[in-house]
Amino acid sequence: MSLDLTDMFSVWEKAVIGQKSDIPFPHFDINKFKSLVFSKGPSYYYLIDFYDFSINHLSPEFEKIHGLPVQQIKSISDILNLTHPEDMDFVKLAEEKVISLLNHPIGLDFITRYKVSYNFRYITASGNYELFNHQALVIAQDENKNFIKSINVHTNIDHITKVNSHKISLIGLDELPSYLDIEVYDKTPQKTSLQSNHFTNQEMEVIKSVGEHLSMEDISSKTGVSYKTMEMLFENILSRLNCKNLEELSLKSLTEGWV
Repeated sequence: MSLDLTDMFSVWEKAVIGQKSDIPFPHFDINKFKSLVFSKGPSYYYLIDFYDFSINHLSPEFEKIHGLPVQQIKSISDILNLTHPEDMDFVKLAEEKVISLLNHPIGLDFITRYKVSYNFRYITASGNYELFNHQALVIAQDENKNFIKSINVHTNIDHITKVNSHKISLIGLDELPSYLDIEVYDKTPQKTSLQSNHFTNQEMEVIKSVGEHLSMEDISSKTGVSYKTMEMLFENILSRLNCKNLEELSLKSLTEGWV
């Protein structure tokens, strides 16, 4: 079934500054990127060329997960058409929010240093729609700072949860701060939204350690933070992410792609 993708493409086209340039894919270590992304389930990756919306280097795991030959997938439309029709509006709004935040207040100079994460449903080889985590990282910009090349990873998380939070996260790389659990449907001003969802590198290390099922004692030893300080950190993190305990935080960190 082909979906109406007009609004989705309009979001990306409206983000263009001046005119897009066709630039080559940069040398990129896919193994390094894969080490940065959540993969607690069946997953695959691909590269997008936003100059012409073509798909490149789609990994072979795609065929097993979706039941379609890799050779059949030529453009981003072929990928988007696997999305649950009821989720397309969320995907459009999520992309719109991400682009807006990366433009301001984060700034386009940092666009290649933020991994984007959110969830939506895809149809699988079984014929059922299942929940996937989508993670993306821009790997090349043109002279006008337009995002031109991107690498995406899709991971099936339906075995972990079937509930979509309808939130986005911007995970900072290279010691940049992260912004988690940002409401897509919220009309809060961009700057305020980022301030309230801001997490430091230390807090992210704690969150990722919880996702790896480490105990508070282990995390304290790993991070070099005293147990008492760790307790205060946990209390603050749990409160800000609306989690009741470490188990809930661990589940959330997995399903939202923070680890």
